[in-house]
Amino acid sequence: GIYSVGMSGVNVIWNVGSISFSPPGQGGYYQGIHVAMVGIRGIVGPVAGYLVLRLLGYQEVFLTAAGLFFAAALSSTGLRRWMSRTPWAAPGR
Repeated sequence: GIYSVGMSGVNVIWNVGSISFSPPGQGGYYQGIHVAMVGIRGIVGPVAGYLVLRLLGYQEVFLTAAGLFFAAALSSTGLRRWMSRTPWAAPGR
């Protein structure tokens, strides 16, 4: 049940997230960028993970993943601050 609820949330975010957070009338552009970035991640991510595993080892794979997660958290925090200063991107617009 928990997995189903989680996957339902992922599906909703995938389909309406870019429309909800984009400037009015630009949802299609944001969705296109989102799909392109997911495709690039799907090509680069497994290759990079395999290279890190083969060249460095298991521990380094997890450290790399943790570092990327931390970088994403910092990026999200910065984006949140930037959005709070941008009138069209303010929460609850």
